[in-house]
Parts: sequence; structure tokens; C-alpha cells
Amino acid sequence: MKALSPAFVTEDIRQGPRLRVDRLWLWFWLFLIFYTTLVLLWSLLPESLQEIGFLSVATTCIVLFMLFPAPVSLRARLLGLIVWLLGVYVMIMILPQPPTVDARSKYYAMFEMFSASDLITQLFSSFDLETTLVYSPFTLSLILKPLLGNFTSLGPWAVALPYGVLWILSSFVWVQALYRKREEEPLFGDNSFTALLFVALMALPSVAYWSMSFMKEVPFVAVNVFSAVRFSQRKYFSAILLLIVVSLIRPYAVGIVASYWLFLQPSQKLRWMTALGSAALFFAFTRANIIAIPKFALLTVYTFISPDPVDPNNWQLVSIDDFGSATPTLFLTLEGILLGTLLLVGIVALIASVKRRTWLRLGLSILVGCAVLGVVDHFYSVNRLGSYSLFAFGAPAMRLKFTLWPLIVTWGAVALKAVKVGEKRHELGAIVGEKSA
Repeated sequence: MKALSPAFVTEDIRQGPRLRVDRLWLWFWLFLIFYTTLVLLWSLLPESLQEIGFLSVATTCIVLFMLFPAPVSLRARLLGLIVWLLGVYVMIMILPQPPTVDARSKYYAMFEMFSASDLITQLFSSFDLETTLVYSPFTLSLILKPLLGNFTSLGPWAVALPYGVLWILSSFVWVQALYRKREEEPLFGDNSFTALLFVALMALPSVAYWSMSFMKEVPFVAVNVFSAVRFSQRKYFSAILLLIVVSLIRPYAVGIVASYWLFLQPSQKLRWMTALGSAALFFAFTRANIIAIPKFALLTVYTFISPDPVDPNNWQLVSIDDFGSATPTLFLTLEGILLGTLLLVGIVALIASVKRRTWLRLGLSILVGCAVLGVVDHFYSVNRLGSYSLFAFGAPAMRLKFTLWPLIVTWGAVALKAVKVGEKRHELGAIVGEKSA
């Protein structure tokens, strides 16, 4: 067995004649069982004790996350967690009404209205094989029943607990999955890169916003990551089970799982073939509409840069749409400008042949995901808006982009490392030049 490194390396897979156990996934399943047991036990106590129960569960989670066997330094874990908590606090303070009770939250109403057994009954009775196959709006509330318990009376922070748990677990799983690819991409084995990636996954405003909103975004992305990583590890039983769960949240999940899995698998040729095939399917689905190509390009750019920074309304601290949903547009616009800048850095590095294989690996996987989102956008544009046009999206771009968040943030982290390496090379060149003179 390999010795453990100081950075909580998770390649320490315990091996025996018939035993092979991945410590991170063992902790993952045991943690979920322990967490849900704690939540359910506190749910049995009087409402007056719910706040104490919430604080005890949250504290226990923080301690366990510090001990989790993931290739992320303790300093990075603390920094990521602190910034995430501050972000959630700011979102709760600036938004005029908690997203748990705003006009979008039919899922919250379902959670409060139905018991777990009722949700299961509604889940099976809502299937329509002629239209949606394996999709039900009751899935999210059913998933959150054992994760949220009776803490809903405590407000937005109660929602942030299970969403934060899912997001931190998915971040650990994603970072470990990349770390295991360090022989293919040495950058992924760099301790400073894994720390940067984890903090970036935790720190950006979109994560804080969706972490306290009773919506599908965080559970959907997290379970997509879990499924894709299990497929990449050839653990097909758990991978397929997770894929079924996430497909019940959104029916196009298989395409998103495929984009994550493509990034994790080693074959560049397969990525090229899948990207070309996805583009062909996208244009076939849109019936070769003349605006499909520019719309696809625009959607890809919006995956990084959204909300639109050119729109003056997006520079308000908070905006409220026609349905009463509040959005922290200023923070998200600044985030989009940052990600857009890192997109340009990556494109320049790709053209300059700096880590070209890494950029192509990321870019092709993102393009496959964007093709899936393009099909989703076309479907909603035609069915909701009644037309398919260039600058009108059937679903909000901010929600579409979060679907590919781990890939987008990984692109950003690689770009930041590229900038840092470029600065060091420039400094080294200057020193060598001075000595030569």
C-alpha cells in the first residue's frame, strides 16, 4: 500500500486478496448514512430543540469534512468553507426574501405538503411514458426529506445545510477524480492546483446563491458528478443508480453525466468523436435552423459570461423578475466577467500551444455539455416562448451555466495556474537576462 502524503492523498486504496476499498467513497457512504441518521433523530425532538439540533449537526459536519480523506490541504478546506459561509450569509442579507419561499419554490411547497410516503406515491403516479419517461417534479422534495428533516422552520440556513453537504462532497469527489488523472495531466497532481480548485469550487457567488435556494441546481450538479466519477471508476452499479436518481431530477441528465465522464476518461479521440456527434445531434434537433450555429456559440460564451455585463440592469445589487424571484445580479455579473477573462486566457493558451492537450480535454467536454444545453434551450424556447431566436433563451443562462459548473471552474483554475506559471517564467527570464548582461 502506498504511504499517505501530508495532503490527504486518497490513492491509499486498501488491497487484499479479494478486497479493494476506496477510502474516499467509503467515507462518502458512511458520512451520508451518519448525517441522515442525525437529521432524522433530531426531527423526532420538539420544535424548540430544532435550532440546537441544527447547530450540532452543522458542527459535526464541519469536523468530519476536515478529516475527510480527499487530496485537499487543511488550509484549503478551511478557506473554502469560510468563504462559502460568508457568501451564503451575504446572499441571505441582501436578498429581499429567502429563496425558500419565493415565487419559484413549488418544490418547497411539495416538501411541506407531502410526507415521504406521499412523495413516493406522487412520484410513481406522475410518470408519463409518452412524454417525460423518467422525470418527476416530486424528486427533489423526496431527496431532501432525509437530508433536511424538520429544520425548514429555521429559514434559509436550514436549506444551506443539506445543499452545502452535497456540494462539499461533490467538490471532494471531483478534486480526487482529477488527482487520479495526474499521470495523464501532471498539473492535476499539483497540491497547489488541487487547493486552488477546491477553493474556487466553494468560493464563487453562484455556489453561495444556489446553496440557499430551494431549487434543483446544487443537487442536480452534485449527483451528476457522483455518477460520472463512478462511471469513470467502472463502478457501474452505483453509477447507474445515481444516474437514475439524477434523471428523475432532470431528464437530460444523461447528457451532462456524459460530458463529465468524457473529461475524466483518457481517450482524446473519443472526446473528439463525441463532440462532433453531439454537434450533429444538436443541429439535427434544431432541424438545421439557420441561427443554430450562432446560438450555440452564444450559449457557449454565456456559459462563462452571464448575466450579460452590457445590460445596465445586471449592475444592480439585486434584481427581481416578473415571477418575484430575487437574484444577486451584481455579484453574478462580476463573477461572469472573471470567468470570461479566464475563458480568454485559456483560448490564448490553446492557440499558443501551452498545455494544449489539457485545454482540448476541457474544451471538448464543455462543448458536449453545451450541445446538451442547446437542445434544452431549443425545447423550452419553442414550447415556452413559441419561437427560437438568437438572443432569447428558453431557460435562464445563469441556471444553464451552473449545470456545467465543475468543468467551468476547472477551466478557470487551469487558466489561473497558467497565468502564474507565465509570471514565474517571465521573472526567471528577466533574472537570466540580468546575469547575462
